[in-house]
Amino acid sequence: MVKNLGHPLKKDQTHKELNFQNQNYLKSLKENQTAYDKLSREHKILVLAGIFDGEGSFGVWSRGQKRKKRLEVKVETTDADMVARFHAMWGGIFYVTAPKNANHKHLFRWKVTGDRGWNCLQEMIPYMCSRRREKYYGLV
Repeated sequence: MVKNLGHPLKKDQTHKELNFQNQNYLKSLKENQTAYDKLSREHKILVLAGIFDGEGSFGVWSRGQKRKKRLEVKVETTDADMVARFHAMWGGIFYVTAPKNANHKHLFRWKVTGDRGWNCLQEMIPYMCSRRREKYYGLV
């Protein structure tokens, strides 16, 4: 199923909403548990906050002129299992963008908005670098 995210794509790009029940890589994650899977929720948040520091972004944006602004929290990486962990922890949207060039990899993206975004940030912010904390407290 193609998901319209409200912005134009180049002809070689596609946003696809992933059906988690049918994806092989998610199935293999469940079958091949890692040390991460055995961590407590608080320790998982600590790990995800560290990854978010490097791969994530957040801010308050509108989706066009005269449209209401909202918080967006997102992660983009070529590592599908990492994006799946953010989705498993906080829900939101998990999708893939086709590579722009033949020698590039698929880009996996996760995004959560609004109140769910605030909740996600509130859990991660104690573990993030000072730059992220300053930005967060500037928004609150």
